[in-house]
Formats: sequence, structure tokens, C-alpha cells
Amino acid sequence: IVTVLSVGVLTGSMELAALIGVLVTGACAFAWLCLTVGSPWLGLLPVAAYTASALLLRAPVAAALSLLPIPCALVMASALRRQTARVASICRISLALGATTLVALLVYLLRTSGSVTPSILRNLLEGVRIGATGSLAEIVNSVGLPQGSNTDATAYAQALIDTLFNYLPALAVILFTLLGWMLHTAIVRVALGNEIPKKAAVRMMSFDMSMASAILYFLALLLSWIFVSDDTALYGIVSGNICLALLPGMLMTAWIAINTLLLHRAPSCLSVVLYLVIFFLIFNFSLVMLPLCAAFGAVVIIVGRIRHYLSEKNS
Repeated sequence: IVTVLSVGVLTGSMELAALIGVLVTGACAFAWLCLTVGSPWLGLLPVAAYTASALLLRAPVAAALSLLPIPCALVMASALRRQTARVASICRISLALGATTLVALLVYLLRTSGSVTPSILRNLLEGVRIGATGSLAEIVNSVGLPQGSNTDATAYAQALIDTLFNYLPALAVILFTLLGWMLHTAIVRVALGNEIPKKAAVRMMSFDMSMASAILYFLALLLSWIFVSDDTALYGIVSGNICLALLPGMLMTAWIAINTLLLHRAPSCLSVVLYLVIFFLIFNFSLVMLPLCAAFGAVVIIVGRIRHYLSEKNS
């Protein structure tokens, strides 16, 4: 409830928050029914949902959105049955959600354009970009340019929207990853309430990124700093997308490590002060602090993996 309300307040759209709540609730309910009931009659539930939506909306194609939680629910049920680790489960749920969204987008393009070609996709993105630039320019005109900016509102809006579009793949990955995290957290909470084995619970709740992802983050971060000229800008954007896509996982690892170091056992006043100072710096200097915190998380992963390898070798 707190998460859904936070989304509504931050985005200013309670409809979006309600859709996310429906997605999480519907997917968790169907996944848990698949695990506990296992009856073939469960297949009638999506049919009933689609039929009710089609009758209410009087739009058979739009009613297909009611089936969006089903692929996620099936992946969630499979991950819970196999007691898959947390990061792997989130990746699979996010992949299912992204694939479902892509299919919905393709169906929409087929209905509106009759076909799906690269030119149609370019025209669609260009139309969205132009519309977003115009809307942002109006907002900037009404609010005012940031302090120290020496350009007009249109140029400022165009530069910002172009940057967002350059990193659109990574932003989409982050969005689906966050939704996958919410879905996995919800279904594991449901399982914990039904007394799953402690060892399985620890495995499914432990956030453990791989060493390869940490090394890839450092490599992508370094390449994004190197490829800044006009001739190598494309390589810099690709590296930046990879770095940005891995950023949430590194930040989560850093947050867990900071909590463990500062607040794990009888935290002192200094620990609390350091904890608050870190959040203050992140809030006020996000562009600098977020990559640094993510780099700290990557270091924690690499050091932890090396220590685990050495301990296994010695034993």
C-alpha cells in the first residue's frame, strides 16, 4: 500500500498507481493459486477476466490488457516452486513483463498502421520526441530555466529529451526491473506468511549480484567516460546504457552493505550521522554520488566473491 501510494504521489497519477497495484495483486494471486490449487480450471480465470473487461470496455483489443499479469504470474510461480535466487527471479519476471509489453505494442502498431517496419517505429519515436519536447518547453517557460543555464527553454527541453531518448533502452530496463522487484517481493512475502522453509526463504530474499555484472559495470562506466567525442559518441551511449541498466543492482548492493556496516549491531551516534550524511549527499549531488555509490556496491561484490573463493579454496 505504501509503495503504491508513493508512486501516485511522486508521479501525480493515482491511475498509474492503481494499475501497478492491480498488476502486483493480480499476478501474486494467480501465481499463488497455481502453486496451491494446481487445478486445470484455473485457466478459466484469465478467460473470465478478459470477457468481463471486453463487455465493460466494449473493446476486445483493449480488454487484452487484463491478461498482462498472467505471463508474470506463471514465471513467479515457477521461480517460487524452484526456489530460484532473488536476482535471477527478478530478471526472469522483468523479461516476461518486457516481452508482454512488446507484444502489446506490436499489436497496437499493427492495428493503427497495418504493419510494423523500421520506418514506422522511427516515425512513432520521432512523434513522441517532438511532443515531449514541446510539452517540456511549455513547462520550462512557466517554471523558469535552472539557475546558471544560458539557453532558451526550447533548446534546453530539446537537449534534455534527446538525452532521455539516448538512454531509453536502459530506462526501460530499469522500469521493468523495478516492477519485477515489486512482483518478486510481493510473492515472497506471501510465501513467508505460509511458512516456507527458512533456507529457501533466505535464498529467495538474498540480493546477490554476480561478479561478472560488477566487472561489466566498471568497464561500461570507464568506456562511457572515454567515448565522449563526436566520432565515438555512439559507443559512449551504448556503454552508458549498459552502465545505467546495472546501476539499480549496484545501488541495492551498496545500500545493503552500508546498512550492514553502519546500522547492523548497536549503531552509535557517529554511525547514524554518517548514514544521514550519505543520504544528504545523494539527494543534493545525485549525478556524482549515485555512480560512486554504485561503484562502491560493485567493489563490495568483487571483494565478497574473492573472499568466498579463497575461503572455499582453504577449506
